[in-house]
Amino acid sequence: MSTEVSTEIAHIHEVMRDDPGTYRRDESMQGRLRDLYDARDRGAPAPAPLKRNEIEEIKAVLRNDPRRYWRSPEMQERFRLLLEAESPEPVETEDDGGGLVRLGPPSEWVRNGGNPAEYGPMVNLIRNTNDVLSGMSAADRQHVSASFERLPEVVRNAAFAELMSRRTVPTERMTDAEMRALSHLPSYPALLAEWGQEAPERMARYRERLFRISERIPDAQIPVAVAWLDQQPKGAIIALAKKLGA
Repeated sequence: MSTEVSTEIAHIHEVMRDDPGTYRRDESMQGRLRDLYDARDRGAPAPAPLKRNEIEEIKAVLRNDPRRYWRSPEMQERFRLLLEAESPEPVETEDDGGGLVRLGPPSEWVRNGGNPAEYGPMVNLIRNTNDVLSGMSAADRQHVSASFERLPEVVRNAAFAELMSRRTVPTERMTDAEMRALSHLPSYPALLAEWGQEAPERMARYRERLFRISERIPDAQIPVAVAWLDQQPKGAIIALAKKLGA
């Protein structure tokens, strides 16, 4: 059975368990599950996904119950696959060795119209931003920076606010089942191996901080933010997880 088939079956099973009313009302989802069972039994790849309906369903979860999304690696992977199917062409970037954010000295900041009182916080923001960017390749940095600038301002501000936040993150550990599910997602196996025994706690911290970002964003913009994250290169997602999960 392919990973795509098992991931999508797991997602629909989760809807059946957590929101059975939605499953009973959605004949297309019921038919999709029958098709997936058939593909599983034949050892065939997943049939063409019902992309738009499923994307809208997951976006509704993100707007109405984002914590449920962040606690479901199966749903996160399904959303990534659906977005990937809608935008199959990779973004080409040139690795020129650049991509880090630069801030000049205070005199330059003031000369360009900056408020002197805001220079210190800006230094802190850029330091934290570069902590993330320096953990990825130059090509990934260029892609992340360019796509991030296209996000709504409220989403960018929410990300910056959490990046600079000193709020305590509650100590928690992901369950064994959650860790097994994460181990099947493309971005995380190497990171989980690197973190070793600390992985359940650090991934829980990363998840909680992503949820805190979503709390700062209007409901209608949450799917936009998550879609942006899911479409980032593997190296960029790992760099962000290392920063937020530290």
